Amino acid sequence: DIITNRLHKMSYPVFSTELFGSSWVQDIIRLQDQSFLFTTFAGVYRIYSKNGEYDIQPFSALNKKKFTSFAALFQDEAGTIYIKDLADRLYILKIAKEQSVDPVILSIPFPPQVNQFYIDTANNSILLATNFGLYRQNRNDYTLKKVSFTKPPPFISISSVIKTGDKLWLFGEKGLFC
Repeated sequence: DIITNRLHKMSYPVFSTELFGSSWVQDIIRLQDQSFLFTTFAGVYRIYSKNGEYDIQPFSALNKKKFTSFAALFQDEAGTIYIKDLADRLYILKIAKEQSVDPVILSIPFPPQVNQFYIDTANNSILLATNFGLYRQNRNDYTLKKVSFTKPPPFISISSVIKTGDKLWLFGEKGLFC
C-alpha cells in the first residue's frame, strides 16, 4: 500500500516448496486486461482485482507439467502471451474467455534463455534477445529463425534489442552495437 507504506504477504496456491519452488518470482507483466501474470520456479500465476480485492490463481495447464520452471514473459499488442521455461520450451498462449479452457496454442522447442522480447511491427514479428544470439519469430506462423549478420557482434549473448527505423540496437557484454 503506497499510502501507508506497508507491505503484506500475498498468499496463493503453492505447487512446490522444494528449492526455490513457487516462492521465487522470475518475471511479472501487466496484461492488456490490467491483470498481472507472473512466473516462478514452479508455476505460472495470474493476479485479478475484484472489487478492490486481489485473487491470485494458477494460470493454464502449464502448471500441471512436472519439474518445469518458468522464466520470461511477454504479451504482444494482439494479446498473445509468450512464456519461456528454464529448460527448452517456448509456450505461446491466448487468454481464454473461460478459465476452464486451456489457453496454450503452441509449444516450441527452444533451448536458449530469453533475455528480452521486442515487437517488430514492420516485419510482423517478435525479436528475442537470447544467450545464443538474436532470433525472429513470425507472428503469423510462429516460426523461429536465428538472425544472421554480415558482420556479427563480438558476443553471442544479447541482453536486449531495440529497433528504430532500419537499425537494430543490440546490447551485450561487449557494449552496444548498431
